[in-house]
Amino acid sequence: MDELLQGAIAANKERDLVRLERCLRESLELVLGWRTNEYLKSGKLDVALDHANALIEMYPNSPVGYISAGDVYCEKCDYKRAVDIYAEGLAKSNQRSTAEIAQRVESTKLLRDKKCDPLIYLPGELIAKIFDYVPEKRVLCTRLSRTWRQRLPLLPMWSTLRVDIQLRRPGYWHNGLVRVLKPSLREIHIETDSELCPILSLMSQAGCDNVRKAGTSMKLFLEQI
Repeated sequence: MDELLQGAIAANKERDLVRLERCLRESLELVLGWRTNEYLKSGKLDVALDHANALIEMYPNSPVGYISAGDVYCEKCDYKRAVDIYAEGLAKSNQRSTAEIAQRVESTKLLRDKKCDPLIYLPGELIAKIFDYVPEKRVLCTRLSRTWRQRLPLLPMWSTLRVDIQLRRPGYWHNGLVRVLKPSLREIHIETDSELCPILSLMSQAGCDNVRKAGTSMKLFLEQI
């Protein structure tokens, strides 16, 4: 910066307007870049993005603004937008610092394409809250993976159950139901075309002694003669 400012002063004395403009433009680019980084580090992401966009508008062929804007989007975990900004900067920038922005494109693509298992990264209470809105998907989701099969039944979200075992082979559904029967069960509704005894036996073995509400829907399929 000092060198640029000294150059601007010398150019002004010599009335070298081309050099003066270049020194001032490069100085302003540095200042805007510094301020953007300061706002980014302090968590003022919207202000940082405003400065980054100003850099892009004023210096469309410089990678500085694109790098700054992409960094802000990365901080917001909007990796798709960050990749787009970095790629745009790589395409429009001159040869200065293209290696840095190219590296950012590749590293951010890895973050964008990474598949995160919410069951690993989110607290169990939040997962349970999400299933409050889709309780009918709980048992289905235990089949997604071994992790889900092991961890979902441990979450505090099994106080109500709706069990559909119509047209299921005897014993086929036992293991899945055993995993989610808990002493905390308060309400259960059973749809079945067979006897209730197997289910009641499983509930007894699981310690489901606090059920306050139970309902059944029974359908009998008669063999036609």
